[in-house]
Amino acid sequence: MSGGDGIGHNSGAHSTGGVNGSSSGRGGSSSGGGNNPNSGPGWGTTHTPDGHDIHNYNPGEFGGGGHKPGGNSGNHSGGTGDGQPSGAAMAFGFPALVPAGAGGLAVTVSGDALAAAIADVLAVLKGPFKFGVWGIALYGILPTEIAKDDPRMMSKIVTSLPADAVTESPVSSLPLGQATISVTKRVTDVVKDERQHIAVVAGVPASIPVVDAKPTTHPGVFSVSVPGLPDLQVS
Repeated sequence: MSGGDGIGHNSGAHSTGGVNGSSSGRGGSSSGGGNNPNSGPGWGTTHTPDGHDIHNYNPGEFGGGGHKPGGNSGNHSGGTGDGQPSGAAMAFGFPALVPAGAGGLAVTVSGDALAAAIADVLAVLKGPFKFGVWGIALYGILPTEIAKDDPRMMSKIVTSLPADAVTESPVSSLPLGQATISVTKRVTDVVKDERQHIAVVAGVPASIPVVDAKPTTHPGVFSVSVPGLPDLQVS
């Protein structure tokens, strides 16, 4: 199933923003949060080339106070000023565009910002969605259509999900060396009719690599090495 098929996907999970068309507007916090999971800091509006407005979650672009990761113009990774990397902000279940830099890729994952539409679908597929032992199943890093002349500097599309949402293997039992595990659910993005959709794939087991996230000198920042891909820093 994919965003827009009428099954719990009417909360704006049709686009991750900044992929087709320019982004404008800011997800303000004037609503006070309320009971609407699709409002407040991190939510904004993307204007597509065909004249449609898409409400989407992109904390790096629409974060509170106009602050963008890295403190630089544009939604790209930078630094916090104290030498600590500031990764592209991403929520569980949402593909996020992560530009490559001299130090590789950097992402900041929010464990409590799972999009409502993705949570609804996972709940149907698995039952009540629970955040148990925190973990990430990194199933794919796909290249975008830019900078093909230098693969090392290509931006990547990264999607993250809690490990206990996609595999029945306990996080504590996952191998630390280079190995693979079987997953039963995946979230991927599909571009169709000039729009980006999010699809939850279930019922077709797939194998994904398992890599050990090693702590860095910065608290809460981990380094991940995936064979054949740029180094990845996760915070």
